[in-house]
Amino acid sequence: MLAASLSTARMMSKIGIYLSIVYLSIGIVLAMSGYTALLHPVLTSFGAMTVFVSGVAIAYIISIRPRKPLYPVLLVFGATLLYVAALIWLHSPVYGLATLAVGFAALGLGTLGTSMMAKSGTTVRASLLALGYTFLFTSAYLMIATTSLQLSLHPTLLGYIMAFPMQVIYAVTLHALPSTYNIRPSRIIYAAFPLASLSSLLLPLLPLYGALAASASLLIFTFSSGFTRIPSILRKLPANRAAGRAHRYFLIGHLYALTSIVLATILLISYGIGIAPQLYLIHFLLIGVVSTFIVIHAPLMLPVILGTRTARRYNQAPFASLLASAVTWILNRDISLVLFLVALVSTLLIVKPTRPLPTILKSPTRQSMSGKHPP
Repeated sequence: MLAASLSTARMMSKIGIYLSIVYLSIGIVLAMSGYTALLHPVLTSFGAMTVFVSGVAIAYIISIRPRKPLYPVLLVFGATLLYVAALIWLHSPVYGLATLAVGFAALGLGTLGTSMMAKSGTTVRASLLALGYTFLFTSAYLMIATTSLQLSLHPTLLGYIMAFPMQVIYAVTLHALPSTYNIRPSRIIYAAFPLASLSSLLLPLLPLYGALAASASLLIFTFSSGFTRIPSILRKLPANRAAGRAHRYFLIGHLYALTSIVLATILLISYGIGIAPQLYLIHFLLIGVVSTFIVIHAPLMLPVILGTRTARRYNQAPFASLLASAVTWILNRDISLVLFLVALVSTLLIVKPTRPLPTILKSPTRQSMSGKHPP
């Protein structure tokens, strides 16, 4: 039973990767065609982004091999709901949000149960506990947004960004940087989670207070998780070895993310005082911050999840293109879209398969969460 549930969870992780590409492709075509009022944000944010992050998260969670089949079953059930929620939303926003809420609740319970299998006091357990909290809070946020707050699409999405993808980034980084580079994160990093949660509720209703909470959350996360040590680590890396290139890609990506986060805090305050448009803030957070972290981890995790090998064509083109896309969105959306496509193609070229992995390496559990992240 356990083996079957783990196998199903791995399959769901792969399905999530491919399904997110379908959602994103349709969303981009709709944006190019001018259908941006409903279809584009639902399919790209509640579809592609949600499905991709949850699919990768499943592989991340089961990599420590939960010993009870209930937890992988909960993960599979939750992922199944998240994978179809965007389509349900197009028929009924209320049912779509409810589907998301139930899916996140199942993911949260499965993640918290799995976290108990990790060694106490490690960044692995802390990361999983943070992920479990994030899923459960996102479930609660969506229910509140649907019932008590009755928010429209864009305010709901703005809060959702701080509730879900941003806190997933926190949770993953909580393990990835410390375990790879022996960085001990400051305990204050845990304050970033409740502040992000608070901001998700305040941003749609009280923009200034929400912006202050979100900015504080982002800055606490950034400066307490080891970002400031990245330049010194970069100087010690070998320049030519494959492993050195992977680490350089990983670290430089975090420097681009740091730049985006600093700009995002400025934009958040501008939004809070009524200067920056809400739609621009949404796009900057999704393109400049969330997408940058996805691109940081995708070339390192996707080959393991999908069972492929790549030529490891690491370069900084995706990061530069995403930052430029986020900045230029308010000036010219067509140029911004082109730059986003450049980032997408550049990332796909990095992860383009060269040959399948040997059978023994096809399981995502081989990507141990206790080991170093870049290959």
